[in-house]
Amino acid sequence: MQVAIDRSALASATAIAARAISTRTSLQVLTGIHLDAQSDHLRLTATDLELALSATAPATVAHAGSTVVPGRIFSEIVRSLSAPSVELALSDDTLSLTAGSARFSLRTLPSDDFPLLDTTPHSSPLSLPATLLTEDIPRVARAASRDETRPHLTGILLTATGDHLRLVATDSYRLALCELAAPTTTLDVNIPARSLQEVSRIAANSEAQSVSLAVDGNRALFSIDSVLLQSRLVEGRFPSYEQLVPAEWDHEVHVDRIELLDIVKRVSLVAQQHTPLKLTLSSGQLTLSAQAPDVGEATESLPVSYNGTGLTIGFNPVFLRDGLETALEDSVVLRFLSPLRPALIESTSSDNSKRFLYLVMPIRLDS
Repeated sequence: MQVAIDRSALASATAIAARAISTRTSLQVLTGIHLDAQSDHLRLTATDLELALSATAPATVAHAGSTVVPGRIFSEIVRSLSAPSVELALSDDTLSLTAGSARFSLRTLPSDDFPLLDTTPHSSPLSLPATLLTEDIPRVARAASRDETRPHLTGILLTATGDHLRLVATDSYRLALCELAAPTTTLDVNIPARSLQEVSRIAANSEAQSVSLAVDGNRALFSIDSVLLQSRLVEGRFPSYEQLVPAEWDHEVHVDRIELLDIVKRVSLVAQQHTPLKLTLSSGQLTLSAQAPDVGEATESLPVSYNGTGLTIGFNPVFLRDGLETALEDSVVLRFLSPLRPALIESTSSDNSKRFLYLVMPIRLDS
């Protein structure tokens, strides 16, 4: 293998692939990046068997070939280079890297066991708007569980019926749902939140207006410009989330999201771990308060248009803040049933093309 390649193009492709390098494996080859020089490009691929990332950069290929290099050090070397171009040359089990006066020699890894990415979709791909990934995936991803003992909750459900697409995530303490108008399609797949966050990151740094998604077997294959991402699907049944959202509510109030969020952040400063943030809804006023025995207490109110019965309810301050930070517009609706039933933050885009629901469980308050 002998390749000449632009340094910035190599650095960009390496940075993408390196995010899939395995950090917990007994297979040494999974700590590497697979380099494949063919025709007029160099493809870099890494995988931890759950997620695979592959990025292509244009290159001048004198001799085609492939190898696996130690991923972390290769990535660090490429990122540190200052010369405008890089030459890669493979001889036996050593890869030489030359950039200006800098020269590195890296021992390569045995490549026979490297799991190569199948880049061919085996089902008809769907075209998804890039904004779905750059705006809406991060909006619901916070609600996905990080508890690997409950793998079915670590993903984001993508489900489509008719002309609407839903993204749903839950950790059993809160649930985030984003519904948007989309071309007619059929889809029902649970993809790890980590994988979709990587897709979101790649799409945000791309000029692509749409992203291709193919689902076949137990994998999802995304294509964004010259980048491919393959992810295993989440095993286990996603909860029947429709049954979790009540059809009717006893209390409803419209509030300015930014103003409420600022108050939540301020009052939460005195709240410690497991200390609830208390919301008290009364005629014409919403009051937030928190009290921690070893720290102190805080109270702040904002005027609201409300004339119903009073209600006091407590929340995890981080969960409440997440819901307000990810809502769609500057005005949101808060809906409540009782101090022991889930509450809802709801917002709709100004053009009514998108709706966001954030359901959060309360914390029982001491009487």
